[in-house]
Amino acid sequence: MTTDNQQSPVYVVQFGEKSSIEDTEWVLKKLTQSKEDGGAGLTVTSSPPSSGKDLTVFVSLSDDRIQSVGRQLKLKSHFDVSDSNEEEEIVYSSSDILLMIRHEINSVRASHKGKLPSAKVNLWQGQSIVEKLLHKGWIEKLYPLHEQEDLKRLSDDWYGLSSFNSLIHGQPLDKVRDYFGEGVAFYFGFLDTFTWSLIFPSVIGMIHGYYTKASEPPYSSMFTTHLFFCLLYLIWAFGFMERWKRRSNELSHQWGTHDVNTGTQKLPRANYKGHLLVDPVTAQLQPHYPRWKTLGKLYLVSLPIVIVGLLVAFYVMMLSVWYEADLTAWTSTWDPDDFFWTSCVAPVLVLLPSISYSIGVYFANLYYRQWTTRLTEWENHRTESQFERNRVTKLVLFEFVNNFMSLFYIAFYLQDIAMLRSQVVIMLFVNQSISQLQESLIPYLSQKRACKNLKDEKKAVNESLLSMVQNLKLPILEADDYRVVQADMEAMLEPYEGMHEDYLELYIQFGYILLFMVTYPMAAFWAWVNNVIELRVDAFKLVRTQRRPAVSRVGHIGAWQPAFNMMVSMAVVTNCALLYVMSEKEATAISASIAEDAVVDDVDGVDDTGVMSSWSRAMICVSMDHVLLGLQSLLGILVPSVPTSIRNRRR
Repeated sequence: MTTDNQQSPVYVVQFGEKSSIEDTEWVLKKLTQSKEDGGAGLTVTSSPPSSGKDLTVFVSLSDDRIQSVGRQLKLKSHFDVSDSNEEEEIVYSSSDILLMIRHEINSVRASHKGKLPSAKVNLWQGQSIVEKLLHKGWIEKLYPLHEQEDLKRLSDDWYGLSSFNSLIHGQPLDKVRDYFGEGVAFYFGFLDTFTWSLIFPSVIGMIHGYYTKASEPPYSSMFTTHLFFCLLYLIWAFGFMERWKRRSNELSHQWGTHDVNTGTQKLPRANYKGHLLVDPVTAQLQPHYPRWKTLGKLYLVSLPIVIVGLLVAFYVMMLSVWYEADLTAWTSTWDPDDFFWTSCVAPVLVLLPSISYSIGVYFANLYYRQWTTRLTEWENHRTESQFERNRVTKLVLFEFVNNFMSLFYIAFYLQDIAMLRSQVVIMLFVNQSISQLQESLIPYLSQKRACKNLKDEKKAVNESLLSMVQNLKLPILEADDYRVVQADMEAMLEPYEGMHEDYLELYIQFGYILLFMVTYPMAAFWAWVNNVIELRVDAFKLVRTQRRPAVSRVGHIGAWQPAFNMMVSMAVVTNCALLYVMSEKEATAISASIAEDAVVDDVDGVDDTGVMSSWSRAMICVSMDHVLLGLQSLLGILVPSVPTSIRNRRR
């Protein structure tokens, strides 16, 4: 048995109860056979085959295979000079090696339509065998094993006592990238940039809130105050998006992923199904599926289903608003002299529909995200970028309706600014509070409880599994080997579902901050407080409460970039329209409190009360809307997406 304790990047494959010994042996042969024989050419080591326990194997790559696969995937490497012989050796990061292992695992595809030896699972030509078995439950778990020494060093810099330096110098993105890959590193780069960019609107929001409370009629001063601060908020949003665009390109060049989504890097997804044909560019066998079938599924099936989902979400939102209106009308009939009922019970009762809706929205989003993933998977998109773009589009549409449609209804149909402000506060705080509990505290407590139940018992050897492993000539680890012990512990952790959950959380928060910022200026400050905590919570979640995620090699944040840009454009329209709605309501209230015989002066657009005329305010709001949208487009053209220093290096 092998007792090698050298820590190196490995993948853990745990077979499930559904998998028979014949199926398990067939899959392991596919993984260990050479590339010439149709296998993956991987190094597989087995844990001790025990009774009552599923077989767990550890998959890695030999040094020679690391060099060849790294060149094939065009991964960025560096040279290490040994002090002993002064020879240069090509070195890849831990995340790069894990990416190679997963690529080779997924490269084992069915050469023709058939079944497993047990005849219980159908395999389509060109389908990734391991991904199919993982989906069907034949393989129960597939994840990279943590490397404890590297993880400890990273966690100290990331969220430990020494991580306070990152409050000044930013996140240790290079270390995150080397350990978790570019996908995770880009998310933390975006979160870090967004968090510290929020300082400006937070300060401006405090000043705006102070002036709003301190201002007195005439209303013209309030309108110009809101107008001025609204301009500052939106110009900040433009600047943030342009800043991130440049920062993203800087990181992609630094990590060598600026060409990931172009040219030869557009490889088929692991779950992409189709007939195996020789690719004219790579000269390798790759699955091919008619594009018209994918588009047919997208527009004839998926689109109608998404529309029905949006209509259901809209109807539930309307029910919440109607119930709140009914409760408001009912409580207004209560005896005003009864302090307990009118001052204590009534306000809480009126808020119940909004609070219930906010909680319901959060959990509805969780189910919708799973359903969206399955639907997009069924459409069978070829590349990862196509898959992500279509998935994100569905998610953004539903999340927008589910989270913001009620606010639009209150703002522009009911035109109740006080109710709008209250609803924004409730949904922002409920969403952030549930998220913090769901992401860190609950998984951490579940992990502690599961670890206590982990019994260190010596189990009998499963002779059938042992014979199968020995026939394949696989090395068998000792029961106390660090990989076996660590795999048992990490198997109890929650699987990492990908960056979509985290990006969606930021997207929704971005909407609450920006879409109605003129009505609730303090949203940016509370979002900043939450995100400072979120930087630590998300790091803690990845390190302590979830399994190590699969490495995702990306050159940017993908479809989320245009989604955030679209949110900024909508915020321009929303805030300009809100400026007019707010000015109309307050102008009406001020005019009603002054002399009823006030006459509008057509020369200067101001009536006898000193309130700017409705026409003048409307023209100002419309003009500002057009100017700001034009400015956003102009900045996107004039501001270089790639910093000058990087352009010079590329030359």
